[in-house]
Amino acid sequence: MTVGELEDRMSARELAEWAMLARIDPWGVHRSDLQLALAAWSPIAAAGGRAKVEDFLPPDRSEDFRAIKEQDAHQVAAASGAKVMSKKELFGG
Repeated sequence: MTVGELEDRMSARELAEWAMLARIDPWGVHRSDLQLALAAWSPIAAAGGRAKVEDFLPPDRSEDFRAIKEQDAHQVAAASGAKVMSKKELFGG
């Protein structure tokens, strides 16, 4: 798909929402790196090893898979124009 076709078919807001989703829950090659790291880490962890999942990620990718802090997710959501809700607003209480 060309940029022009994308602009015709998707709003800037929808594109920002997809970008936010990819940042929070990556897919594609990045996700397969994480899946393989989890597969390598799992038996070691089950045997009582002290390794971390990050130990099995390629050095240049390890930062990509660290958990996104809630504040970062809120900043991405706010930048995309999405309504940012607190846990209390979302779940009540």
